[in-house]
Amino acid sequence: MILQKEKLFKFRTAPNNNKMGRVRTRQIKKLGKKFVTDYNSKLSKDFTKNKETIDSLADIASKRLRNKIAGYISKLKKTREE
Repeated sequence: MILQKEKLFKFRTAPNNNKMGRVRTRQIKKLGKKFVTDYNSKLSKDFTKNKETIDSLADIASKRLRNKIAGYISKLKKTREE
C-alpha cells in the first residue's frame, strides 16, 4: 500500500524540465479578456504596445498589474492567431 502512494505522489509532481505555465489570477484573466473584447483592434501581439495601450485606456494603479495584464493579452493574441 505504501508503494502505491509513493507512485501516485511521484506521478503527480511536475517533471524536472519545468514546462508548466505561469499561474495568473482570476483578476488578470478577467481584465485581460475584457480588454480584448472591448478594444480588440487597438491591441496586438507585442507586449510593449499593449502596455502603452492599457496605460492610455485605463487607470491601473500598479505597474506590475498593468504588465501582467499586457502579458496575458499578448499571450491570448498569439494563441488565437495560431
